[in-house]
Amino acid sequence: MSYLSKLLSLYGKRPVWLAEITRGSTTWRFHLGAGFTHDGKLYEPSALNFDGITYSSEIRKDDFTLDGFPLSDPATQSLVAAAEVPTTLTLRRGFEGEPEFVIAYTGRLSAVKPGRRSYSLVWGSWSVDASRRGDGFVAQRQCPWRLYGTECGVAQATHEVAGTVTAFADGIATVAAADALADGTYAGGLLRFGTDQRTVVRHVGAALTLSGGFPALSAEITANGSAAVFIARGCDKSTATCAGTFGNIARFGGFPRMTDNPLERRVF
Repeated sequence: MSYLSKLLSLYGKRPVWLAEITRGSTTWRFHLGAGFTHDGKLYEPSALNFDGITYSSEIRKDDFTLDGFPLSDPATQSLVAAAEVPTTLTLRRGFEGEPEFVIAYTGRLSAVKPGRRSYSLVWGSWSVDASRRGDGFVAQRQCPWRLYGTECGVAQATHEVAGTVTAFADGIATVAAADALADGTYAGGLLRFGTDQRTVVRHVGAALTLSGGFPALSAEITANGSAAVFIARGCDKSTATCAGTFGNIARFGGFPRMTDNPLERRVF
């Protein structure tokens, strides 16, 4: 079915809005109208409503307010009660008689606004939550230096291991020597053949997934059945690896820790 055909099939059908609110192991489900069952789950009838959802290309999204939670309703009292775990919202949209629903909004409860007869619950997206002041996790820049590059300063030859590529297909090189270390050790590292090399983007056992084609390596294996290479371990950009594996913490280019008061949070 074409996109136009799909739109025409929905013409005149009533939109259906389903709100699923979760806190820990407890879930409340509301249909913005009469009772409704979707995907085997009952959504309770409600008089909830909202003005609209703002859609844009910006990373930061506006708050979303869901109105009409009755003051005296037990479910409302449970929702507005203080909680130690986040309360999240998933708002789905569909059409009457259609099985498919799409997620229109997701967010975390950020504010409760009491009115004369009902509560309004305000939800914020992850970007709003990340920029809110308060104690919690702080997003910090990881080390930006290219491993074994000039700014990094680690000598590649010091961390290289000789190996033999016995197969190379679909960007995956089979190197038995790579299986000597734990999976992921060579991820972010390099595989060098002669004067050419490629970044290792994934390491599982003896399989090393390379960042791109490697014509010279392919030609060598085709001609001789194998190719002698060197593989250099990777870095996960953490201070633990920088200090423990490479002894290079003095050149670490990220922000390993914050000395500021977390209640005076800044966004980078």
